[in-house]
Amino acid sequence: MQPAQFSTALRQVDYLCLLEYRATMDEVACQSNRPRAVGQMGRLIGVMLKEPFAEPINLPVPSPVSNARRAWKLDESKLNQAAKRRTWQYKAIAQLKQEFYQASSTVPQFVIDQKNERGLFGRFALSLGRYLCNNTKARKNVEQALKAARKGGVSVPTITPESIVGAGGMALGAVLVQNIPLLGLVGAPVIAAVVVILYTVGIDAFCTWLAEGLYLDPKDG
Repeated sequence: MQPAQFSTALRQVDYLCLLEYRATMDEVACQSNRPRAVGQMGRLIGVMLKEPFAEPINLPVPSPVSNARRAWKLDESKLNQAAKRRTWQYKAIAQLKQEFYQASSTVPQFVIDQKNERGLFGRFALSLGRYLCNNTKARKNVEQALKAARKGGVSVPTITPESIVGAGGMALGAVLVQNIPLLGLVGAPVIAAVVVILYTVGIDAFCTWLAEGLYLDPKDG
């Protein structure tokens, strides 16, 4: 990934925060409630995974669970369209399906079973956790890159695309891709979102979020 591509990806995440929550990336990722920060930033990853197969619907009131201002209505027929099956989203979801479901199951059924964007991120987070939380070598590699990124961003007052790039966020993203197979399949904005989560919340808080079962998805996305 080139610096310009990573910077663009971060701006896309920032813009998606505005669309989904009417808040900046900094406001979402740096809120004092860390589990909520992981959940809201993670839900954006679920949105990005689901986007080719769904349509956004503006909600009359924000979601009481995620504070989202939009829901994403799945169009199951798109999961069977040849063009959609060639997207990175489909390939990443197919990998998740392979990790968590029997070989006889289908990608459409997997997506339907996750119910919403938070559900998709729950499976995504569990896949990340196998390496960030349970693989000593991978965790050490990512922790070293995260420490270097944070050291470079100590004086950064807010989390913006520019500050993350300046703090070495792209190097952290590269280490994540090298150590977590799933991230080799996804688009740059997903990698950028994972970088933001780890940079602001940290690996320990992310793993605690998983261990406490906070990835388990309520019906309201």
